[in-house]
Amino acid sequence: MPTTIQVKEDVYRVLKHMKGSMGFETYDDVIRMLLKAKKIAAEDYFGRYPRLKTFAREELDRFD
Repeated sequence: MPTTIQVKEDVYRVLKHMKGSMGFETYDDVIRMLLKAKKIAAEDYFGRYPRLKTFAREELDRFD
């Protein structure tokens, strides 16, 4: 279902430029690519093992 969204003129120009220079057919394709790139970057923020538990020192962490 097509929907109309409102963007400022400068954002429209950037989307239009990306659409033409990257060979996308629609603005939807451009926005999807940007969202996918953002998701990948967010996942990379958590490092190689995102499910690794946080480090906590043991009560006795040194030998004196």
